[in-house]
Amino acid sequence: MSFIKFVLGLNKSMKLTGSFQTVSVQKFFFLITVFCIYLVAASAHAEQEQQFEYTGNYYGMQYSSSTSVLETASGNISKGRGHFKGKLGHQLTDLLSVEGQAGFTTTSDFKDGLLTYGAYLKAEKKYSKYKLYGIAGLGGIYNYLDNEDSVSEAGFSYGIGFSLFATKTRSIDFEYVKVVDSDIEGDDFSFETFGIGYTYFFYEDKSSFNKNTRRINRIRDL
Repeated sequence: MSFIKFVLGLNKSMKLTGSFQTVSVQKFFFLITVFCIYLVAASAHAEQEQQFEYTGNYYGMQYSSSTSVLETASGNISKGRGHFKGKLGHQLTDLLSVEGQAGFTTTSDFKDGLLTYGAYLKAEKKYSKYKLYGIAGLGGIYNYLDNEDSVSEAGFSYGIGFSLFATKTRSIDFEYVKVVDSDIEGDDFSFETFGIGYTYFFYEDKSSFNKNTRRINRIRDL
């Protein structure tokens, strides 16, 4: 039972599950401030980005509210924490990408927490300034607890998201992911996240004129 005690912190916090733990007001305003700075900075580069082509590669970061839920015969128990993750991906076609994610729960120390990971296929549809997408694949968690056995769980994982583009290379993302949903000792356990994040898409200059100009400049510097 060490896994269940660890994940849900039964000796510290117990309550009926209902909704995700909300991010504090301070964190909310911090995220809004970062978002505003992002929009201002991104718009300054908008004109330059028009001459670049997408390589298909991207990376992102996200801060979320996470919830661990254990469904037992006597009732449902949940625990909420903050969660931070990074992701790397590559677009295969206009509608399909592959993506890897890795993250951890934010705690007051390093003696009690979760590490998360996932590998996904991503179906997406981009419109003018926004994109809708869904992900499905393998997700897992690794539970670490000081002086007790650590346990890991993995299985089918899925999620949905919405991206808002300020420019071609930058987007703000809102994403929900059910990382795991598995049976543990006869009880159903799940871990899910919902948060806001940032994604950067790599573009490169494929203009022949600009390439030749750079070559000439390099020759002159010799």
